[in-house]
Amino acid sequence: MAKMARCVSSEELAAPRGLSVGTMPRCPSSDELSSRSLRSPSCVSSLQRESGPLELSRRSAALGMASAVLGSALFGSDQALALPQDKAADGRVKEAVSAAFTDSGIPEVADSGWTHAIEADPMSADQWANRGTCRLQFGQWEDAKRDFDVALALADDGPLDGTILNKRATAKGAMGDWDGAIEDLTRATNDPTIKSVAHSNLALAFFQVGREATALKEARYVKNLDPLNLEVRCALAAFLWCHGSEKAAVEQWEELQGNGNQLGAVLYNGDCAVERVQGRWPPRATAALVAFLERKKTGIAMDFNGQEQLYSFA
Repeated sequence: MAKMARCVSSEELAAPRGLSVGTMPRCPSSDELSSRSLRSPSCVSSLQRESGPLELSRRSAALGMASAVLGSALFGSDQALALPQDKAADGRVKEAVSAAFTDSGIPEVADSGWTHAIEADPMSADQWANRGTCRLQFGQWEDAKRDFDVALALADDGPLDGTILNKRATAKGAMGDWDGAIEDLTRATNDPTIKSVAHSNLALAFFQVGREATALKEARYVKNLDPLNLEVRCALAAFLWCHGSEKAAVEQWEELQGNGNQLGAVLYNGDCAVERVQGRWPPRATAALVAFLERKKTGIAMDFNGQEQLYSFA
């Protein structure tokens, strides 16, 4: 696809950024964390509204890896890598958490920082979830899932934490356990703070496993629930095209282009849309968008193993 225009960044539009291809996944600094809501569900992408998407990122080429890497949600931005640190009651814990936040984006260093934070406060679900999130961003799926398992067990007596469920679903999906991912995401929809995100991620997960009718149902639900969610509209156009509803797909795309005072046309025009979602959507959905934009019934996307895969939607 020839590139006619560059993708306008969300920073330029004063909106949260998703991790784009080539962006080095990292843990946020303490200064960044102090200026934004730590409980924002926009990590895992996970689909999150553009004004506020199973987060997927890529392993840095500097790490010698080419495979796509999920972040903390299927639709997501680079926010909310950490959970609130309200349990950091003593100086030792606070010092460990502060050090973890300031560690570099090198996997071993970041992992060590959060491990020290866990050692300082082993009963904190937040510390386990934070280390799991960093491991998720570096593609350490199994280790990330184990950390989220512990975090959820420690938080079992409190209110449902859909954010951690969303992140664990991301790890499960990357490991090929889409049934498990769907189960976690279904539970996450019961958390009102991330309801739209969880349903959006469910749409992606269902599409990944070929349950296109259910994916369409979920995407339409989110569209009605959150009309400003531009990314779910983009996904809906791709889903419709690959489900055989070509006319409806084109109509949905045209509606997206005129949505939000033309913001849809800026963020999801034909030259930018794939670049915006690749590495954040599961591969089958990304390939579906490629197929739609090229008006074909096949599309190519990077799989979780780092290999390009051809998907057929005939």
